[in-house]
Amino acid sequence: MHPSVILLGYFAATLFAGSLLAYPIHLLDVALGMNYGYEKVLSRSIVLASVVLLWPAIRYLETGLEAVGLAPWSIASIWRGALLGTAVVLPVAMLIFALELRVLDPRVSISPGYTAALVLGGAVAGLVVGFVEELIFRGLVFSLLRNWLHIFGAAVSTSLLYALVHFLDVPNGFSVAEAGWFSGFGYLWTAFAALAGPAEYWDSFVALFLLGLALNWVRVRGNLFWCVGIHAGFVMVVHVVKGLSVRSVINPYDGLVGSYDHFTGHMVSIWLIMVAVIVALWLRRRTAAAAEMAG
Repeated sequence: MHPSVILLGYFAATLFAGSLLAYPIHLLDVALGMNYGYEKVLSRSIVLASVVLLWPAIRYLETGLEAVGLAPWSIASIWRGALLGTAVVLPVAMLIFALELRVLDPRVSISPGYTAALVLGGAVAGLVVGFVEELIFRGLVFSLLRNWLHIFGAAVSTSLLYALVHFLDVPNGFSVAEAGWFSGFGYLWTAFAALAGPAEYWDSFVALFLLGLALNWVRVRGNLFWCVGIHAGFVMVVHVVKGLSVRSVINPYDGLVGSYDHFTGHMVSIWLIMVAVIVALWLRRRTAAAAEMAG
C-alpha cells in the first residue's frame, strides 16, 4: 500500500477515534467537577488516540522500533537534547524581554518557588509534547516518507504537516451548547475551515516549519531521542516565559513575536536561520580540517 494512503488512514482514524472518545471523556470531566471544557477535552482525546493508534500503524507497516527511532533507548540523548534545545531558544527569550516585546505579568507574584514550579511544569509538559509529536512526525511520518520521497522532500513535507497541525483551532464564536457523540466532528470541520486564512498565522507557521526542518536534520544525523529532548527544551522555555510575562501590545516591534503563542514568530525564524548558518559553517570547517589531516 502506498505510504501516503497509510498516513492518511492513520490521521483519519486518529481524528475519528478522538472525536468519538471526546464525548464520554467530557461526561466524566463534568461528573468529576473538573470542568476543563469540551474543546480542551477533545484536543486531549485526539492526542490520546494518536498515541494508541501509533503502535498498530507501526505493526501494519511491518517495521521495527529501530525504523521509527525508538530503539535503542537513550535517556542520555533526551537530557542532552533538552539542554541543547534550552540553550538554543534561551537567547531568543532573553532578547524578547530586553526589547520589552513581553513584560513581566503584574497579575502574578513572581517568587523562586513560583518560577521553580513553572520550570518543572514546563519540563513535564515539554517531555510529554516532545514524545508525542516526535513519535508521530519524526518517528512515523518522516521515517515513512523518506522511504518514498527524496530525503529533502520528506523533510519539507513532514515540516509542513507539523507546522499546520498547530493551527487546528476553532475561531472565536464557536461553541458546543450541548455536547454529543458527533460534536467533535463539527468542531474539527470548523477548525479545518479556519486553516483557509493563513494571513492570520503565517509568522508562527514559518517559525514552526523551520523548527520542523531542524528537527528532521537532527533525526537524520542522530536519533529520535535527541529530537524529543530538543523539542522538550523549546516547549519548557516558552512555557516559563508565558507564565512569567504578557505580550506588550504597545511595543512598535510587537510583530516580531508570533500570533500563535505570542513567542514563536519572526524573531524565532531569524534566530533559527542564524543558528543553521553557524552550524553549517562549523561543519564545513570541521570537514575541511579532517580532510587536511587525512591528506
